[in-house]
Amino acid sequence: DMLKNMIDYRGKPSKAFIRSGTFWKKHFNDELDFTWYTSNAATRKPEVRDMKIYNVGGRTQKNILDKLSMRVPERNRNPPRENKDAWAYWKKVREFDDFLQKCLIIDPEKRLTPEQALHHEFIHSPWPGTKK
Repeated sequence: DMLKNMIDYRGKPSKAFIRSGTFWKKHFNDELDFTWYTSNAATRKPEVRDMKIYNVGGRTQKNILDKLSMRVPERNRNPPRENKDAWAYWKKVREFDDFLQKCLIIDPEKRLTPEQALHHEFIHSPWPGTKK
C-alpha cells in the first residue's frame, strides 16, 4: 500500500529504477505496470490489479496539495495578501506540501535525507501566530 500511495502521488518510477530493485517482479508486471494486491469491495476476495494509468502526460493521479487543501479551513484557502494570518497559514500548508513531495520520492538517491529534511523550510519556519 505504501508503494501504491507513493506512485499515486509522485508518479511511476523510471523503468531503469524499477528493474534495479531486487524484488521488482513481485510489484511490477513484465510491462512494468505496478501490480497492486487488494480485495474486491463487493466479494471481499483478494484480487491483483495492474495499475496502467500512472503519470499520464507527466501528471500523477493525485495531488498532495489538493488533499491538504481539503483539511484547511475555507477562510484560509488562497487568502488575499492583506490577510496576513491566513496567508501565513496557507504558506505553511504549501511548505508542508513541498516537504511531503520531497520525502515521497521513490528513488532514495533523489529523496530527502533525514539531515536535509531537518533543514527544510517547513521544519524551520514558525507556525502562524508563534514566535521564533
